[in-house]
Amino acid sequence: MSGYGFNGGTSRCHPYWQEFTRCYTYAISRTDCKTARDDYMECLHHKKEKARLAAIQAELQHKTAEDLKDLQKQLDALSAPLVAGMNAVRVGMSQRDPPSSAPRPAMAAVSPFARSSAFDDPSYATRQQTIEEMYSVPESFLEIEVRNPQTHGFGRKMYTDYEIVCKTNIPAFKLRHSLVRRRYSDFEAFHDILERESTRVNIPPLPGKVFTNRFSDEVIESRREGLERFLSIVAGHPLLQTGSKVLCAFLQDPAWDKAQWI
Repeated sequence: MSGYGFNGGTSRCHPYWQEFTRCYTYAISRTDCKTARDDYMECLHHKKEKARLAAIQAELQHKTAEDLKDLQKQLDALSAPLVAGMNAVRVGMSQRDPPSSAPRPAMAAVSPFARSSAFDDPSYATRQQTIEEMYSVPESFLEIEVRNPQTHGFGRKMYTDYEIVCKTNIPAFKLRHSLVRRRYSDFEAFHDILERESTRVNIPPLPGKVFTNRFSDEVIESRREGLERFLSIVAGHPLLQTGSKVLCAFLQDPAWDKAQWI
C-alpha cells in the first residue's frame, strides 16, 4: 500500500494503517494489534459510528412514543368532564317524564312568523321547537320535498302550484315540520329576493319558463324536480339559513305573500 489516494496526497485512513503495520511488525501475538486493527477498520467502514447512530435513533423514537402516550393521557383527562356531561344530558333526556294524559286547555294556534296571521287551516297544524330539541346531541337534518302539483283555473288564468314539505331540527327554522303551497311565480319572486338579500351567495337558477304544453304531465313533473332541487340547495346553505329573512318564511309560512317582500 502506497498510502496515497486516487486524487493524490495521503489518504484519510493512512495514519491508522501505519499504526497497525507498525504494531504488526513487532507484535508477538496476533491479539496485540487488535485495537490498532479495529481503529483502522472503523476508519474504513464506520461500523461503530453507524451502531451509535442507530442507538440514538432508537432512543429518540422511544422517547417520542412515550411523549405521545403522555400527551394522550393529558387529552383524555381534559376531555373526560365533557364526555361525562354529554352522557348526563343523554341520560336526562331518556328519563324525562312521559307527557301527561290529562287533556290540556285549548289554545289558539298563533303563527310564529311576524308577517303572517294565525294558521286557520287544520292541515297546517305545526309546533315550535323546544330548547332541548334545538340544542340536543342528535345531528341536524333537513328534508325538503316538492310534491302534489295541482293545476287551477281556466284559459289564460290557469296555473299550477306545488306542495312544499319541510322537515328539520335546525334552529334557524322556526318549525320542525311544515307544509305550504307555492306557484311558479312565487318561486320567481323568492329567487329575486334571495339574490338581493345574499350578495355573497350564488343563487342557483330556477327551471326555465315553458310556453308550450306547460300543463302537460311531463312538463309539470320536470318543473317539480327542478324546483325541489333548487330548494334543497338554497335551504341547505348555512349562510342563507342564518342570513336570509325570506328563506324560512317562504318554506314554512302558509300565509307568505310575495307582495310584502318586493
